[in-house]
Amino acid sequence: IRLVFELRKRRKGAPGQNWDEETTWVPVLCLHDRSCSIGSVEFNMQGGSRLAWVINKVASFFKNLLRDYVVRTIMRILTDKSGWILSKLNQGLSPFWDVLLRTAKLDMEDLEIATQKDIMDAVPVPKTTVIELVWRDRLPLGMNLLLNDESGQLKVVDFPRGSQARAVCEKRNLDPEAFKGATILAVNGIRYQTEDDLFEALRDPSRPKTISFELAESEDAERVRKFVEDSQALENPN
Repeated sequence: IRLVFELRKRRKGAPGQNWDEETTWVPVLCLHDRSCSIGSVEFNMQGGSRLAWVINKVASFFKNLLRDYVVRTIMRILTDKSGWILSKLNQGLSPFWDVLLRTAKLDMEDLEIATQKDIMDAVPVPKTTVIELVWRDRLPLGMNLLLNDESGQLKVVDFPRGSQARAVCEKRNLDPEAFKGATILAVNGIRYQTEDDLFEALRDPSRPKTISFELAESEDAERVRKFVEDSQALENPN
C-alpha cells in the first residue's frame, strides 16, 4: 500500500462563489496519491471432504479475480476512511496554519493547488431511496396497494395500523408513513417484467419474502393519495 500525503492549498469560501474576485487561500492536508498492489491471493478451504477439494479447485481458477476484488476493496476503504480522517485533521489544524507555515518556512505561494483528485474531505454517502423489508410471519403482508396507477407500476397506498407491514417497519425503526406512494421494485431480488407477475409474487404465501421499495418524492406521494381519495369518492358518491 502506497499513500502520498501533501500539504496543498484550496480556495476559502462557499461553493459557487465568483472566483474572479480576490481569492483567499487556506492550507489543506490531502491524500494526493494512493495505490495498492497484491502479488497473489491464495484461498484454501481446510478439510479432506470432496466439497473442500472442489471449492479449492474452483478458487484456483479465479484467484486473479479474487486478488483484484481485494485490491478494489482496500482502495475503497482507503478513500472513504482517509477522507474522514483528513477532514477532522484539517478542521483541528485550521487555527494553527499560520504558525505551522512560519515554522516550516513556507508561504502560501509555495503550495500547489488541491485538485478534485486530492482527497481532503469525507466522501458524502448518497441518500438512498431504495429500502428492502423482509416479511417472515405467515400472515397477510398488510399493504394497501394501488394497482391502476398512471405510471403502470405497483404503488403503496399505506401500511394500515395493526398490519404485518407496519410491524416490519417499526422493527427496523422506520416510519411506515414514509412508504406512502412508494414503488414496489422487486420481490426476493427478482424484478418482474410485468406488473401482473409482480403482483402474483406478492400474493405467493411463502416466507420469508423480501420486498424492495423505492420511496416516493413528496409530490408523487401526494398524487397517489389524491388519486385514491378521488377513486373512493366516485365509488361512494353519497
